[in-house]
Amino acid sequence: MPKYEFRVSTGYVGCKRTEIVKIDEDELTGKTEEEIEEYIEREWAQWVWENIDGGFSRVEDEE
Repeated sequence: MPKYEFRVSTGYVGCKRTEIVKIDEDELTGKTEEEIEEYIEREWAQWVWENIDGGFSRVEDEE
C-alpha cells in the first residue's frame, strides 16, 4: 500500500500537522502519473479540511 506524507501548517510555531496516509493501491491501478498526482492532491485537500478548524462571523461596527 503506497504511503504519502501529508502536511499542513499556518506558519506559526506549533501550528503544524503531519501524517503518513496510506492509499489503497486499487485506487491508483491503471492511472497515469498525472492522474495519480491529481488523485493524491484531492485526497490531500480533503485531509487538510479535516485537520483545520476555522470560520467567520460578522462583526458590527461600534459607531
